[in-house]
Amino acid sequence: RQTNKADRVARELVWDKLQTGGYPLWEDLTFEEFEASFYPEEDFYLAKNGDIVFFFQPGVIAPEEHGELQVPLTRWELEDEI
Repeated sequence: RQTNKADRVARELVWDKLQTGGYPLWEDLTFEEFEASFYPEEDFYLAKNGDIVFFFQPGVIAPEEHGELQVPLTRWELEDEI
């Protein structure tokens, strides 16, 4: 149950940042397509400063020429929503 809740929260936070952060997304990308291609429990790493950085391989949610997209969240942003 907690894993599902954490996944849902991470997806919503990352989606919000993608929508408002000027990321070069596919114009017709839907939340459902994003959700199907994003696995929060696997698609992340911890930055040296402690931020959680979620990432997307080139071509998954944006044109390949933009490379890997990275969406950092602080631990507090995530914990605050959980």
